[in-house]
Amino acid sequence: MRSAYINAWGDTGSIRLGELPEPVATRGQVLVRVEAVAVNMVDTHLRAGRWRSEVSFPLVLGRDLVGTVAALGTDIRDVELGQWVWTNSAGYGGRAGATAELVAVDRDRLYPLPPGADPVSFVAAVHPGATAHGALLGRARVQAGQTVAVIGANGAVGMCMVQLAA
Repeated sequence: MRSAYINAWGDTGSIRLGELPEPVATRGQVLVRVEAVAVNMVDTHLRAGRWRSEVSFPLVLGRDLVGTVAALGTDIRDVELGQWVWTNSAGYGGRAGATAELVAVDRDRLYPLPPGADPVSFVAAVHPGATAHGALLGRARVQAGQTVAVIGANGAVGMCMVQLAA
């Protein structure tokens, strides 16, 4: 299976493109055939070793993917083969990364792609959108009627925060 991966922490020159064994969906997992991925700063920091996380090498890079369900773990009943899905939490914490033809994703980190969503546009927006949502609603617990100031609103996360706050 073709993958983009690293064998050790390093700069962009450490990234390899090559064949790795195909993953298998084990208990609690769904095997996803990857259609689109995005690269963000978290991926860059992880690859360089600046953001430490439980990993094993070779490490397939990338957190964000959109794809179709290719196989189900033995206990998965609420996902269908061929269904469009997404995740933004691959590639760290011991989980396989997104930049491969197939990725085994934990079911509790997999979501249905909204009907009519373009896979490339969606995967490009999902990480900034999820970060903005987590910061405004999860961390700050912003409520309707409150005033929000977003400093740095010209970045991807900042633009999503402005849209979400509005």
